Amino acid sequence: MDRGILVTGSHEFFVDEAAEEIRASLASPETEVERISDEDLADRLPIALTHGSLFAEKRLVEADLSGLFGRESPGSLVEEAVEAWNKDTPSGRREAFKKTRALLSALRIQGSPEEAAAAAARKANRPEAAETLLEILRALPGPIGDAAPAASAVLEHLERGLAGTILLARAVDPPKTSPLYQAFRKHGTINDVSSRPEEFARFLASRAKKLAAEKDVALDPAAVEALLRLTEADPRRFDSELEKVLAWAESGGRVRVRDVEALVADGRSEDLYAFFDSLGRRDRAETFHRLGRVLSGRALRAGERELKGDDPLRGFFAMFFAEVRRLLIVRARCEETRTKIDPSITYGTYTARVHPRLSEPVGPFSSSLLDSSPYPWYKCYQRAAKFSAAELQDVLIACAEADEATKDSVPLPDALAALVGMMV
Repeated sequence: MDRGILVTGSHEFFVDEAAEEIRASLASPETEVERISDEDLADRLPIALTHGSLFAEKRLVEADLSGLFGRESPGSLVEEAVEAWNKDTPSGRREAFKKTRALLSALRIQGSPEEAAAAAARKANRPEAAETLLEILRALPGPIGDAAPAASAVLEHLERGLAGTILLARAVDPPKTSPLYQAFRKHGTINDVSSRPEEFARFLASRAKKLAAEKDVALDPAAVEALLRLTEADPRRFDSELEKVLAWAESGGRVRVRDVEALVADGRSEDLYAFFDSLGRRDRAETFHRLGRVLSGRALRAGERELKGDDPLRGFFAMFFAEVRRLLIVRARCEETRTKIDPSITYGTYTARVHPRLSEPVGPFSSSLLDSSPYPWYKCYQRAAKFSAAELQDVLIACAEADEATKDSVPLPDALAALVGMMV
C-alpha cells in the first residue's frame, strides 16, 4: 500500500476535486481521516505523520502541500496572490493566504510581515506588489513559520512511515525537480490531473454546484453549461464569473441560462479556422461577424494553437496573406491540370486522386508548389471553388500593398476589413 498519494494539477479547482474523489475511495468506515489546514501545517503535519491512530487501524492524513513545494516561477505566485486579494471576498482572501504561504516557502523567507513582504517582492522581481503583500501578511492567520520541519516529516513518512497511515497530498504545479516530488515518485503515487483535460469541465461544474449550495442558490445545469462555454472552462475566469453570478442571485435565488448570458461577458477565444471556412463559402454576414470577433481584442487561436507574441493581429494578417497565396496556387493548378473542384470530396479521395496531380513540379521549379502536409491544401481546394484565379491574384497584390501601408500609417484593422471586403 502506498504511504503517500500526491494529486497535482494546473489549478487548485482540479486538484481539489480529484483529491476529493480519491478521499472518497480510501475513507472507509474503519478509516480515521485527519484533514490539516494550511495555517496548521507546520505544527500539525509532523505530529500527524509520526503518531498512529488510537481508534483505527487505517489512517488518512490529508493536506495541501503547495506551500512546501513552492513554484518554479515565484513571480506567478505573487501575481495570483495579489489578484486573489484584490477580489476582496472571503474566498479571495483564503486563496491569497494560500499563494502567499507557497511564495514564502519557495523563497525560504521568514521574519516580520514588513521584512517578508519586502524580501518576497524583491526576490520575485515584483516590486510593485510589495504593498499588497504586506497587507496579506499582516492579515495572514498564524505565524510566518519555517516549513522545513513539515517537509522533512513528509520525506521521512514516504521513506519509512507508519504502517496503515496514508498521506493524501495536494499541490498546484509543484516543481518536478524538487526533493519532495522525487520522493513521491519513488515511494508513492503521483496523480497529475493536468493530463486529463477532458475532465476539467466536470471538475468546474462540481465546484459550481458546491459553491451554489453553500450560498443557498439554485443553479440550473444549463446555466453551468453556459458559464463553461462563455469562459471556455478557464479556471480563473470561471471562478470569477461564478462568484459574480452567485452574488447577483443572493441567498435563496435562482440562476438560469438567460441570467448567465446577461451577466457574463463572452470571453471565448476566436478560432481563425472558422473565419477562413466562412471566407471560403463567401458568406459575407458570417465572415464579417467572425472578423469583428478577430478585431475585438480577444485571444486568437488556430485550432488548439494560440497565437502568441506582442501582436497576434499581425500574426492573423500573415495567416490571411498565406491563405490567399495558397488559394491562388490551388486555383491556378486546377485550371492548368483541368481538375474540377468538388468541395464535397473526402480527404481520402483528395489525397489519392487530386493532390498528386496538383503537387507535380511545375517548370522552371524542380519542387512542388504544394509543399508540406496535404491537409492544408485539401482545405484550400475546398475553399477555392468560389474564387477565380483573377480575383485571388488581385487580392494577393492588395495584401502586399496593405503590408507596406500598415508599416507606414494605415491601421491594420482597416486594411484587413478592406481585404476581406474584396473577397466576399
